[in-house]
Amino acid sequence: MNDSHVTQRSFAQRIQSMRHLTLTTLLSGLLSLTATAAPNIIYILLDDAGYGDFSCYAQKKFSIPNIDRLAAEGMRFTDHYSGSTVCAPTRSVRWPGKIVPGTTTKHISAHWDVFPTVCELAGTPIPERLDGISFLPTLAGKEQKKHDYLYWKFHKQGGKRAVRFGQDGQWKAVQLNLNKKAQKAPIELYDILKDPAEKNNLADKNKDLVAKAVSLFEEAHTENDNFKFKWER
Repeated sequence: MNDSHVTQRSFAQRIQSMRHLTLTTLLSGLLSLTATAAPNIIYILLDDAGYGDFSCYAQKKFSIPNIDRLAAEGMRFTDHYSGSTVCAPTRSVRWPGKIVPGTTTKHISAHWDVFPTVCELAGTPIPERLDGISFLPTLAGKEQKKHDYLYWKFHKQGGKRAVRFGQDGQWKAVQLNLNKKAQKAPIELYDILKDPAEKNNLADKNKDLVAKAVSLFEEAHTENDNFKFKWER
C-alpha cells in the first residue's frame, strides 16, 4: 500500500502526512492540588496542527521553542487522539510539582478522555455514561484504567470507520467506501505497533481479528440523524 493511499483514509494515525493532521492539545499550568485550592487549568487547542508540526515530536523544518518548552516541562502523550477522524496522536500535559519534566507516555487515549480528566483535577464529579476515561492516574504515575478499544467513523469521503484494539492497542482495523458497499466493504488490518504507517494489510492472514473488528464496529456504532452512512438513510 503506497503513502497516498494511506493519507486518503483520513483516519487517526500515529505517523502520517500532515495534510491529515488536526488538533494538537496542550494542557498547561496545572497547579498543585490542595484541600482548599482548586487548580488553574489552561487548555490550548490548535486546529490543523499535529505530530509533524512540533519539534518536540522530532519535526526538523522550523522551531517552536515556546511549545517545545511546555512539552519539556511536562509529559508528552504519543498515543492520544483528537475527537476528529482526521488526526494523528500527539498531546502534552504540564503539571508543575506533579509531573516529572521530560517524561513520555504511550497510554492510548483520546479527546473524549480530557473532560473526565479535567473534572477529576477540579474535584468535580464525573458525569455518568461518558465514553471518556480520566487519565489523571497516568499524570500522577499511578495505575491507569484503559479503553477496551477506540472507535472512529466518518460519514463523508465515501464513508469510513476504524477501530484500534487488542493488547497494548496492537491492532487497527479500517473499513473504507462504506457509502458504496455498506457493511460488505472490505476491512483492512494493521499491526499498528510494528507498522504505524499502515502499509502492510494483514487482514487475509488474521480472519479471527477481522471478525473481532466487525463485532466492535457493531458494538460501537450508533446511528445519528445528522451523520448517517448511506445505508442508514
